Amino acid sequence: MGFAYGGLGRLEDAKASYQRAIDQLRAQGERGIVADLAHALNNYGNVLSQQDREDEALPYYLESLDIRAQVYGGHSESVAAQQLNVGRLLLDMQRAEDALTHLTEAHAMMPDFREEESIYVRVANMSWARAVLLTSDDIDELQEAKIVLQAVVDGFARDADFRESRYMKQASEWLAEAD
Repeated sequence: MGFAYGGLGRLEDAKASYQRAIDQLRAQGERGIVADLAHALNNYGNVLSQQDREDEALPYYLESLDIRAQVYGGHSESVAAQQLNVGRLLLDMQRAEDALTHLTEAHAMMPDFREEESIYVRVANMSWARAVLLTSDDIDELQEAKIVLQAVVDGFARDADFRESRYMKQASEWLAEAD
């Protein structure tokens, strides 16, 4: 229900649905530590983020990451995706140093689970590059980040599904800022 409400823009209803799911799963104790709880926590955090309440969203994202690691193991697509979510939220919060740790993990892991041209790999790559560009003084690292960002922009430009996307716009802006 939370997902449906969110899609309709009914964020308060979405939040209430996710909170009920979280409460019900937590009431199950250790048996409630399942992927469903991780997803509900992440989605509750998404709603908070959409309401510009990133500071409140972060603990939910981090708890989701912890549960995903418990359920799936440290090296999994689910953990990579949540590392990406946490890192991008931290970038939005202007905490690039903290974001870099999570985005380095996502950047390293995501290609193990998705094809190079997938949106997940591209967004992991562009987000990692952005964090490097904001934090590093190392010329070689900065150059590598620019190359990665250029490759993402070029990939989006070739892909009709993403040529006009918000990700293309964001990656292009970040690349322009890097020059």
